[in-house]
Amino acid sequence: MEIAKKRELLNKTLLVIGLTFFRLPRVFGLDNNPWILLLTLFPFWFVIINNHLPIIKIPTGVPKHISRILLQVLLLFNIAGLLTVFSIVFVRAFVDQISPGYLVLAIIILSLILTICTYGILALLRDTYSEQKVLIIGLLYFLVILVGIFRASVRTPFLFLYIYQIITFLIFGLSAKKTLRNEQQYLLRYIYMGLIFYLGINVLFQLIGIENQTVIYLPAEIYLPAEIYLKKTYSLMLASIGIETARVYYPLAEGISSFGMVGGAGFVMSVAMGISIIKNRSKDIPSLIVTIMGIILSIYIILTTDSRGALLFAILAIGLIVFVRLFGKGTVFGFCLFAQLAVLLAKENIVRNLAFLAPLIRSNSDALSGRGVIWRAGIEQLATFKWIHLIGYGLSGQTISGVIHKYNHLFEWYINKNSIDLHHFGLQTIYDFGYLGLLLAYSLMFLIGMSLIRQIKANSENQEVFLAFTFLLYVVLAGSITIAPTYYARELFFVFIFVWVTAGSNPQEGDQQNAHAT
Repeated sequence: MEIAKKRELLNKTLLVIGLTFFRLPRVFGLDNNPWILLLTLFPFWFVIINNHLPIIKIPTGVPKHISRILLQVLLLFNIAGLLTVFSIVFVRAFVDQISPGYLVLAIIILSLILTICTYGILALLRDTYSEQKVLIIGLLYFLVILVGIFRASVRTPFLFLYIYQIITFLIFGLSAKKTLRNEQQYLLRYIYMGLIFYLGINVLFQLIGIENQTVIYLPAEIYLPAEIYLKKTYSLMLASIGIETARVYYPLAEGISSFGMVGGAGFVMSVAMGISIIKNRSKDIPSLIVTIMGIILSIYIILTTDSRGALLFAILAIGLIVFVRLFGKGTVFGFCLFAQLAVLLAKENIVRNLAFLAPLIRSNSDALSGRGVIWRAGIEQLATFKWIHLIGYGLSGQTISGVIHKYNHLFEWYINKNSIDLHHFGLQTIYDFGYLGLLLAYSLMFLIGMSLIRQIKANSENQEVFLAFTFLLYVVLAGSITIAPTYYARELFFVFIFVWVTAGSNPQEGDQQNAHAT
């Protein structure tokens, strides 16, 4: 019983602090250091091992908890050592191409990893997950992503470690769900708390003067006159209420706009949590405090990053959730999926004429901030069919395909202007993983949405599923002008993994999950 309680506490703690711990090296400019990246995976594997390590008979006189921890640490270092060896073999086989022997060894290792991971995942799925279509399509989609990263890693060996990262989060998500399900605890509320904790840490670091060590803009004096540079970087939304300030680049963020989208996710999930608390007449004070803090932090982040898209889609998602009974959840979700694809066909002059968007348009730009140019470039290149379009170019397909050179002039003041994404989930997916990847991506989103809707209908008080459905609506809408939730937007991508896990869970279990909080 004591082991079960400690296991439960470890899972809850890591679900809450895991995202922040994973992103923390960015504060020190070490997020691209291979050893640091492996280090950030250690807590997740420690918990995974702890979740599934059987009870072992320890000789009398030896403290059980100490022996168990030492065994876990030993297994952890063995895993780290194997990952390091595998990386060296892969680099020598696929990048340096030293000898056929390394190639054979690498293929054997890949086969073993695939077999072990498949067996382990199937073991985790047993008895806990009933939505087989969701799980199978999801695993195929994530496999396509891993293959895409693997293809890109032949040119950039460091990307091998990203494969370990995704596999770790997939296994941890499935493992944590199964462990907490057995203990009658629930996964997504801790993921939500972890997201709010992550937003809060970013705001705290920013307020005490800690800066993001990854520079994304060229210095003003190199590219633009200072007054023009300022116009491109100041916050329009804050300026509209008389506050003149530059957009904030938060310490742990990938970028300014992308972090604004994370703030939008925190906002819609906080509102969803608030709706659930009010609807269920909950007396859970800690959840109420987290909800209020989540709303405040999210609004602050959206405004300071000047993420107009995050604000717009957060309002839309909340509006759809509030009035979903008028249209039906299936209709609303189907509309959001259709809208994401349809926006690619939007005419710039039509969008520009929408009066309510006028205050949000930057000078010398439009309401889409140049996205029309980007999308047109991407679509025009796809108009001439090539067989590689079926499977895509691998990670950063926009760069490998060369389409980046048709729109990177829009980002002259960015240091990484030759790796700017296509600003649309579907379009980016085609260039990375091809039409087959696109089919899997939209099939997965549709199946997840339908599964969550069925679970909500089975129990309208299911807080876990309501949070997942709200998040899914938001990222589907956000994907119409951003690449959320692809791997580039890692915060949202990892939350999406847990939404997938929740959607695949047995809907018959846990229907009384709110009983203890009311």
